[in-house]
Amino acid sequence: MIAASGLRWILSLVFAVPVLYGVWLMVLPGTGMAERVDHALHSAMGVLMIAMAWPWGMDIPAAPQVVLFSVGGLWFVAAAPFRAGDRTWGRAELAALPHVVMMGATIGTWAEAYGPEEGVYASLFAFSQEAADRLEGVSSGDWRGPGKSARPRKLDPRPEDEPRRLWARTNGYLVSDRGRIPAAIRETYEASQR
Repeated sequence: MIAASGLRWILSLVFAVPVLYGVWLMVLPGTGMAERVDHALHSAMGVLMIAMAWPWGMDIPAAPQVVLFSVGGLWFVAAAPFRAGDRTWGRAELAALPHVVMMGATIGTWAEAYGPEEGVYASLFAFSQEAADRLEGVSSGDWRGPGKSARPRKLDPRPEDEPRRLWARTNGYLVSDRGRIPAAIRETYEASQR
């Protein structure tokens, strides 16, 4: 889920274009059955990517998506030789590779969206966000140069932040046990409490 509603709308529109194009190609007269399955899989992937950006999307169970896109990846590999045309079998499989990678990426994205284990970062962004939050509290006066240690920063959790941390974890945000809660998460929490 993405906290910024403007970004949600932008991503929804970006993914809606290929979804609509895929549906249009799927229903065109003269489209073969294999191509209809291809376009249906791509459209489903786009719809689920839109859902992932919104809070209600986190209510969709991950298991059916993982099964759907695993079968989709296998579909593209298995169907490739039958679409070879003038290509060799190897070139037909190579042409299917981007589709298989997209299906795999969708599986990875859904698996990542469903809560990382404690101590494991859901993505490079989550790691970077936590690192930036930890560094944000260090003033330039704390750095004493190479070889000299800075004053240790106290990161004891504040009791008043505990409900925010619990809410954030429940809603799919990655927050540390100590330190500052990112402003976007605090604002989203405050808005949900109104």
